[in-house]
Amino acid sequence: MYGVLKENTETIEVEAGTFISNRNEVYTILESSGDISPGRNNYYFSNGIGEILKKISGVSNPQHKWEKRLISYEIED
Repeated sequence: MYGVLKENTETIEVEAGTFISNRNEVYTILESSGDISPGRNNYYFSNGIGEILKKISGVSNPQHKWEKRLISYEIED
């Protein structure tokens, strides 16, 4: 498995609000062919908050099948 932190930030809207986020894309290299898998997992993080959104797909399918979204948060002093 490999992870690539994407250079540009993205605006992500979830139930907890709208956040400027960094995206880490995770993929695999297929052992049989050496090709990069069509499926990707994407993890979106916002500075000072943490994980905002996670999109998970299977290795062989680029369509994501599961999501984990931030629905609320609290920042303590």
